[in-house]
Amino acid sequence: MYRGNLTATNHAQRTSQSCEHCHRRKVRCDLNSSGASCTNCRLDGRQCERRVPLKRGRKSFLNRAPRQNVVQLPDTGHRHSTQSPAVDTLQEDASQTSPLDSGSREQDSSSTDLPIDPLIFVPFYYHRYLQRLDISHLSPVQVQLLEEQGCFKVPSGSVLREFVRHYFLYVHPCLPILNEAAFWSMYQEQGISNQSHDRGFSLALFQAMLFAASRFVSLQVIEACGFQNLKDARTSFNRRSELLLLNEVEKDTIALAQTSLLLSLHSTINEQSLNSVWLTKSVQYAKHVGAHRYYCFAQEETTRLLEKKKLWWSCIIRDRMIAIGVRRNVQITSADFDFDQAKLVDKDFAEEQEQSQVYNATTKKVLNRIIKAQYELAVAQTPTVTAAYGQGVPLEEFSIAQLVVAMTEIERAKTELAIWARRFKTELFKFSDDNQENNGTHSSVTLFADMALIHYDSTLVALSNHEILVLERYQVQLDDYSSRLFLASTQLSSSIANVANRVKGLNDQGLAHHLPISAPACTALPFVLKAIDLRLSTASQRSAHQRQIEYYSKIMGTFRAQHDHTECVTTAVDNILRVVEPELRQMLTTAESIQNSISATGPCSTVTTFSRPSSWSDMLINNPLLYLRLYLFLDRSLSLGMAPSMSSLPLWILGMAAELQPPVVLSSPHHVPSLIHQPRFIELDDGDDRDVAAAQCKNPYTHPLLMKSSMVTIPRA
Repeated sequence: MYRGNLTATNHAQRTSQSCEHCHRRKVRCDLNSSGASCTNCRLDGRQCERRVPLKRGRKSFLNRAPRQNVVQLPDTGHRHSTQSPAVDTLQEDASQTSPLDSGSREQDSSSTDLPIDPLIFVPFYYHRYLQRLDISHLSPVQVQLLEEQGCFKVPSGSVLREFVRHYFLYVHPCLPILNEAAFWSMYQEQGISNQSHDRGFSLALFQAMLFAASRFVSLQVIEACGFQNLKDARTSFNRRSELLLLNEVEKDTIALAQTSLLLSLHSTINEQSLNSVWLTKSVQYAKHVGAHRYYCFAQEETTRLLEKKKLWWSCIIRDRMIAIGVRRNVQITSADFDFDQAKLVDKDFAEEQEQSQVYNATTKKVLNRIIKAQYELAVAQTPTVTAAYGQGVPLEEFSIAQLVVAMTEIERAKTELAIWARRFKTELFKFSDDNQENNGTHSSVTLFADMALIHYDSTLVALSNHEILVLERYQVQLDDYSSRLFLASTQLSSSIANVANRVKGLNDQGLAHHLPISAPACTALPFVLKAIDLRLSTASQRSAHQRQIEYYSKIMGTFRAQHDHTECVTTAVDNILRVVEPELRQMLTTAESIQNSISATGPCSTVTTFSRPSSWSDMLINNPLLYLRLYLFLDRSLSLGMAPSMSSLPLWILGMAAELQPPVVLSSPHHVPSLIHQPRFIELDDGDDRDVAAAQCKNPYTHPLLMKSSMVTIPRA
């Protein structure tokens, strides 16, 4: 079992001064020669406190009052020294910036009342519930690397509680892969629970939980841990968990699947496919333990069976989040799983509902309703994502039969989403609009209800865009092309406005920064289209559009401070605006020329009246191909992680567009290469999972309408 690589010297030198611990034990102490901590305290994993020698006339140590710079932490049982002035500030700010309202457990408010030890990180075995590691298969160099990267260190005391608390506040309601009740029991009693199957809780999974929670804790807590900002903390915890997996320190397959799923919450500007790569691994591990066939194991132990069920449905939700966010095909299809099988129900969360330490029972009951809506939405999203981003068979020619197939897919997708809306939309509106304090529930109810509605409207955006693509491709076969295009554009405008308004409302309530990592990608198209509105606006409209652009920029700035994925989105937005600018300029120049021509010929002229487009919706109706180029460029930028070029689109979509030079993708100053690509670490599998994920990211737009074999120029009717 790994217990650290610290070794005591055979003959500790006696010093004139000892620490409190060694003095009480009456053993030799090398505090003066060893530095900040003596060897005995390091080996025992305890805080080393320099002893103040007694002066003549003072009471003995046993008769003195307790030292004021020592507090007893109820969740660890270890002594911690008084914090520095900076930590005093952290203590105050943490209680003010992240309080739980009346819907939270009273016990939780005490987490920020404890002084925070300046020496935050401790060896993992300091916490008895963390699993002891078998690292006998690793070389000394690998062990040293893991130690240097901090893989064997975790926070302690009230700082750790802040991380755990925020994990269950904002991550667990989206991806309920753990038994919250069992975890809190294990955490508070410093023991081992059924969640870890009597072996201890996985260290790799614990580091992944810290990574996932790090974007939600206060900056003061992050700085107390020694990090400069939230992104540095995320990168560090992500790297630690990643290293533990890649060096095969974790052996339990379910823990591997859970850890990989949490690691899928990370991507960088230079490695934007990391989320899909880690999701692929999670799905493979889940399948290996039969999680996708949980309904076939009715005789299995209840706790283990429920763990598999939660894991599999969390994989499905994360798969749909990635698909809608970065425009990739789903990894879990109807060929992998029968979506008609029983989903998670209220009784599956009954234990958590009564024993959560961050939400009261009323809030947990409502959140369980919301997560149920998310499960059902994931199923309803499948036809849309498959049609919009799925891989199709190359077409030799377009025909009426192919049009019928495409429109049938669209109608099926609309039906699935409409059924979901009838079942859940009214209830989610109620959860979103209610005053949660008056109802005795946490503000997270509003947050997660709006999150579900944002994902629903983002799915409608994807479906409307796909329908416009189909209509434009087959317009010569459609007698009602114009009316269909108008209806699709109307639905698109409504859905985009809904997404924007939901995010704006959450931002006004101070909740937007708690949205999941998919939020920036969901707001990318509304951001681009609002910038188009500004570009097309008249002088009287410009100030209003400018204020909205500044508002979007402020929201993106909030997201950017939390994680690198926002930079992927903002870079894609910047790329697309540069690409379409020449076309917008040409369109406005043409409009101005026509208007001048009309004015010059007088009122009796036979020149057709021309209306200058004043918004992106006008542009869509008057020039659908330009809109298609815009949204396809954006989707490809998000999916592939690079700026597309005109030559990457079919000729029929290009129309008469001039060749434009794509902008260069900017490098991120926060980029740290993922260890998953480095050959010196042990591979999890034979590499097939990377091929699967790469196929998802390499060319998600192999839809029949975009295949080279169907690239023909269709004249407008």
